[in-house]
Parts: sequence; structure tokens; C-alpha cells
Amino acid sequence: MHIEPIKIWERFAAFFIDFLVVLAATSPIATLPILLAEAEATGNFQWSFEREFSRPTDGALAFPGVLSIFAALFAYFYIHPAIGRQTVGQYLLGFRVEGVPGTGKKPAFGLNVLFGYIGLCAWPVSIYLAAKRQDKAFWWNLRSRTRLVRIV
Repeated sequence: MHIEPIKIWERFAAFFIDFLVVLAATSPIATLPILLAEAEATGNFQWSFEREFSRPTDGALAFPGVLSIFAALFAYFYIHPAIGRQTVGQYLLGFRVEGVPGTGKKPAFGLNVLFGYIGLCAWPVSIYLAAKRQDKAFWWNLRSRTRLVRIV
């Protein structure tokens, strides 16, 4: 029985959905220190503010939040395949990431996430290389011994 490979647009759509899920969950927590510092400076807490200048503490307060969002993204994309589960985006589009059977080596899910970030930065090259393959596999899946399978 031939199962159609996961299309490139499905992979991107699932990533975009998952990215929004992680961002929605982590952004409120990551921005809280900035909001609290602004409340301390103005004496009034608000969930959003606008100003035409920056404070010396803005960068120091934003940097840990940005790092925590990146760490949450990495963990989200690493943990789901490591425990054999789909992400929200993968669930909605009907596929999941798993290790390639019969390789004799464990799948490198962390490497898959890391290389996937690099592949997204070089997306024209990544899409070109995947489109040339019959299975539509991206180079980072091949390097990390992972594959995408349709859930039917």
C-alpha cells in the first residue's frame, strides 16, 4: 500500500500552527518582567504600553524572555517525537515525526530540531532539495534519522 508523502506545505503549516501555540503559551510569561518594570517606573500596571524612548533595563529584561521562548520552542519540538506524540499542528494535519526503523541507531530528535531551525533560515535551498526527492524529506530529517509518517 502506497501512502502519499507529507507535502512541504503541510509541514510548513504544521510548523506555523505549533509556533503560534508555543508563542501564545510563553509570550505572556516572557513579557511579564518588562511589564512589571514599566509598572514600577510609572506607578501604574498595564498589560500593554507605548512609549517613544527606551530604558536602560529594556534589553536586560527582554533577553531572558526571548531565550525562554526559544528554549520552549526547542523543548516542544523535541519532546513530542521523543515520547511518540504529535504536536498540535501535526495532529491537525495528520502526521507525526518518528525515528527511521532499521538504521541501527537512535533517532537524533534534538539534532532534528536544531538542523530544522537552520533549514528554515535557508528555506529556499531546503525546499529545493526536498522537492527533488520522491519522499519530500528535508535534509535535516535525513541527517537526524527521522521521518514523517501519515497517521491514517
